[in-house]
Amino acid sequence: MPTSPQLQLAIKFAFQLGETIKDVARSEEIGLQEILLFMPVLASAAPAFSDPQALKGELLAIDKDSAAELSNFIENEFDIEDDNLEQYLEELIELAMQIYAFVNAYHISKTRPRRTQ
Repeated sequence: MPTSPQLQLAIKFAFQLGETIKDVARSEEIGLQEILLFMPVLASAAPAFSDPQALKGELLAIDKDSAAELSNFIENEFDIEDDNLEQYLEELIELAMQIYAFVNAYHISKTRPRRTQ
């Protein structure tokens, strides 16, 4: 299943929010100027989460192929200056996707009706 534009927007939102929090945390004081940094990020939340049920369904349906596609999207979309950190995060995201796909597959197998003999 290909990654939907909504899921891509949700991921971009999460990364932008994290970057903004990191930028604001560097400030010695938090004032109006720092708060205003959140405005563009918060504006991107509405399209990213316009259909939360569809987004949840897509996350629950992640399989190995869509996890790899999602990992590639994240790797290509976001560049982290520290190459070691970037490699670590890419491996961490890939591992998280694999764990999620495994847990999701286990959950699906537990919820399927069993054959009676």
